Amino acid sequence: MGGKKRKKRKTGRGGRKHRGPNASTVGIGEIFTRARGHERAGRLEQAEADYRRILQIAPKDYHVHFNLGNVLIRQGNTAGAAEAFGQAVQLAPDLAVNHIHLGNVYYLQGHLELALAEYKLALDLDSGAAGVHLGLSNVFRQLNRPKEAIRALEKAISLAPDQMELYDNLANLLSRQGRTREAVTIIKRAIARDPDNPTLGHLLAALSGKTTDAAPNRYVIDRFDSMATSFDRHLVKDLGYRTPKDLHRLLTDSYGDQAFFETMMDLGCGTGLSGQAFATTARHITGIDISARMLEKAGEKGIYHQLILGSITEILDRADAAYDLFVAADVFVYLGNLDPVFSAIRKRARPQALVLFSTESCDSETWQLCSTGRYAHGRGYIRDLADEHGFSILECRPENIRKEEQEWVRGDLFLLQLVSTATA
Repeated sequence: MGGKKRKKRKTGRGGRKHRGPNASTVGIGEIFTRARGHERAGRLEQAEADYRRILQIAPKDYHVHFNLGNVLIRQGNTAGAAEAFGQAVQLAPDLAVNHIHLGNVYYLQGHLELALAEYKLALDLDSGAAGVHLGLSNVFRQLNRPKEAIRALEKAISLAPDQMELYDNLANLLSRQGRTREAVTIIKRAIARDPDNPTLGHLLAALSGKTTDAAPNRYVIDRFDSMATSFDRHLVKDLGYRTPKDLHRLLTDSYGDQAFFETMMDLGCGTGLSGQAFATTARHITGIDISARMLEKAGEKGIYHQLILGSITEILDRADAAYDLFVAADVFVYLGNLDPVFSAIRKRARPQALVLFSTESCDSETWQLCSTGRYAHGRGYIRDLADEHGFSILECRPENIRKEEQEWVRGDLFLLQLVSTATA
């Protein structure tokens, strides 16, 4: 038969047919989709592995470097994230979002001048990005340039008026500058846009001089979920936080270096700083926290035998186990009325159990809600509460709790022991 001969299709190894020039692209698309699914579901290690696999094939795809950076940030790997976002910036230097995210990483690492440089580059590229103004405000605040920080936040709010955390940040800055009326006005503007937001209601009460029983769970969860990645560095390095170590020293000053307990409950364990301080003090350590992301970071330290998500009183009320030692470092600052938590501790306390905790101090006969949104407690209130629930105060030591705007916050460290065997 006449006609043109059909060309023989080329085959690769093993006789398989060659897929053509778009084969790797199709494969990358599938892997990228899978990686995004892992990322959204919180399977961060799988997402990281898939993004790195793509980069072996397509090392100049800035989208993949960018997404990898986001995954690494969520894992707390700021060095890796800086490298990933740095690659994204090199490959796509004209995109403001790349500079913003690199600036965010530098800020988390405490490299303020590097962060400022990236934010300024982003500002030149896209002055309408709210994220760059938020980043600038964070840096200016750390550099003790409050006026510039306030202006940057005002600009961010004008660009993203539905981001409630911007109002919170601005009100906090204004309050610290003595501009309380303006801070109240800002929070009221936010409430007008989101009237059912419990966090805003709590902040309005704090700024208005009102006192409530406790901060809303949503307020605490949002605050600590957002800080989980940088919490340890920020608290210890920036704010001079050493309360877990101070509480441990209070214990050893009273009971000696050989003090050892069978079971310990870390109330509001956060990222596990108290677990680290007391790691050799108890055979079995359980941690409770209301923030899932904080618990993830605590779990990475490999100290806790059990981690439980939920509020302190709810978990203790339904628990079956009893404990020899309870530790609450910088936790009661989010609770005003401590009667429910003392009652819950009493139910789970073994005979002669010890309770170690910190408070911000005040001259009130009970407690007060401060303009910061945290609570301070009077020593007399703690004494009355201890008596009511069958505890004796063994030690009360004044201590600097942490820095706030470069100034130390005054507080107290308490060591209590259960002395009554009666049911509270």
